[in-house]
Amino acid sequence: LLDLKTLTWSQFICPREARAHHAAVSIDNKVIFFGGRQNSTDFQDTFVLKLDNQNDGEWIDLNFNDLKLPAPRRGHTFTLQPQSFNCYVFAGEAGNQMLDDLWFLDLQHLSWTKIQTSQSPAPRAFHTAFFSDPSTLVVMG
Repeated sequence: LLDLKTLTWSQFICPREARAHHAAVSIDNKVIFFGGRQNSTDFQDTFVLKLDNQNDGEWIDLNFNDLKLPAPRRGHTFTLQPQSFNCYVFAGEAGNQMLDDLWFLDLQHLSWTKIQTSQSPAPRAFHTAFFSDPSTLVVMG
């Protein structure tokens, strides 16, 4: 962790397995993570790190009652929609397959929904995405 007031680094202890190519968004004092890869395994889990206590934070697995979940993936984008508690996962790579799907995560109701669009951009991974305004998701790369 970098304290920007003192410009001092400190080590953060993470009890979860190490992984790469995951994505995260920050809301208030929480960081929400989705997906990623460890060795040759891609993940589709969603978990939260609450940073409100002085220790190492509290890790919470989000469990979804429905079976509609994005495929395990890495190199995707996970983007928070401004002025909401909504996140979008776009594309990435699953195994050797490039993806072009779009998923909506409603954090208030803890549910995933696959979004059907009229035409998807080409499949991609390791790209960027951001909202230019609350209703426009920009994907680059």
